[in-house]
Amino acid sequence: MIIGLLVAMPALAQDYPRYRAIGSTYVPLESWVYPALERLAALQYINSDFRGMKPWTRTECAGQIELTWERAAVAQIPGPPLGDYLLRLTAEGAALRFDLTTVRGRLQIAGAGELSSGTLRFAGEAAATGEGAAGLDPVLRAMGRPGTAPGRYLIEYRETMR
Repeated sequence: MIIGLLVAMPALAQDYPRYRAIGSTYVPLESWVYPALERLAALQYINSDFRGMKPWTRTECAGQIELTWERAAVAQIPGPPLGDYLLRLTAEGAALRFDLTTVRGRLQIAGAGELSSGTLRFAGEAAATGEGAAGLDPVLRAMGRPGTAPGRYLIEYRETMR
């Protein structure tokens, strides 16, 4: 398994000064953002120049990370690897949004979700393609319910993370 990270922090968000009266430009000190970014900095995936100075502005915390899982395999699912997957995480204020897509492989997954206010949500679609597709039917049924197109399954997940 190879995991690659690409961190792209945007420049300055020019609209924040105009909307100061609506809400704080700072991330609350109890936010999940601090331990998450401190962990990424400890692993040297992101610049750690700002680590001891808090609170951080929402602009400082905005950014995007892409994780790739190549030749993904699960011991309980026999056969060749399921595929290569891309998970794109985008921090937007107090929310973490993510998109999951299959780059290539026999288990195709595409969807989007969000972690916000202690709730994790994901919605997407999965299907099997190529050699051994029929063997993935039990996995697809466990992941979701049949969709409108044959062989496609709808995935819906929600969990409170308290």
